[in-house]
Amino acid sequence: MIGRMHPERTVRIDLGCGARTLAGFVGIDRFPLPGVQVLADMDRLPLLANPYHKQAFNEHTPRFWTHVPASGIDPREQEPPLGSSWGLSRSDSSDPGLDLRCMRMEFFYFSEYWGLPAERLRKSRRKFLNVCEQIMYHLAVCKPPLTEDALNRAGIDYFTPPQLNERRQAAAQAPSRWARWLPRF
Repeated sequence: MIGRMHPERTVRIDLGCGARTLAGFVGIDRFPLPGVQVLADMDRLPLLANPYHKQAFNEHTPRFWTHVPASGIDPREQEPPLGSSWGLSRSDSSDPGLDLRCMRMEFFYFSEYWGLPAERLRKSRRKFLNVCEQIMYHLAVCKPPLTEDALNRAGIDYFTPPQLNERRQAAAQAPSRWARWLPRF
């Protein structure tokens, strides 16, 4: 969660940091490992794909963290089944007390999927398990009375760990090893 609205209050969080926290980040994990500064039971945080179900993070997960009906995320990356409205945090008529806006979302696919066109990657992700190795969400924490206009003017500074830049380069240069065996859609 990175922003320039109030640089003196910017906090970068490495959620699920494990034994190594990224430099300049607050390390949060459920286990008291070296590098962990905040212990938190991830199962108790309202950060699951649907807070009422135990399931994996996916392209729909950030929809449950905000009530805002639209997102800057490419609509092709988060097509229904959950309907056309983005913000679902109040879908159960409650107020979760926080508003996390997903400003960007990026998928890191297993190497078998490298080299496939974007549309085929999206369809594979929706049809099969174990297509993505990681998902990176760039989140902004919004506190009232923040307006959409103020958020858009904030000049968000997106951080990407260096190892993910290396993965992007490797994936962009690699031909798909399995493209001919994956079913056509």
